[in-house]
Amino acid sequence: MIKQGYKVVNINLQSALGLYGKILYRVGESVTPRKGCGPLTVFKSIEGAVRFKRQMIPPLRIFKCFYIPSAASAVWVKGGSVYDYLPLEDLIKNNSDILLPDSVDLADEVILTEEL
Repeated sequence: MIKQGYKVVNINLQSALGLYGKILYRVGESVTPRKGCGPLTVFKSIEGAVRFKRQMIPPLRIFKCFYIPSAASAVWVKGGSVYDYLPLEDLIKNNSDILLPDSVDLADEVILTEEL
């Protein structure tokens, strides 16, 4: 089932997070995680996307998007020099170092539609 959400990206249309393996987005094109990576993160609400953008180092951009929800319940996050596969709920409950608000959803595919 395709859903509408919001994606926060950097000025170059790359993932806002992820020092290694950043995903490059293009408006109107389908983007999926690299093999062995993922899922992608999107925001279910504009309020969540704005809240996240305000907590990060600018410049960041917010786009409306369509996405296919992932069956995964965990996301890769960098912890020191290693990456951990952590349940999304733990990130939200613990107000993790990457400050994901509770409006995050996990996606297997994302298509940016328009910048807000």
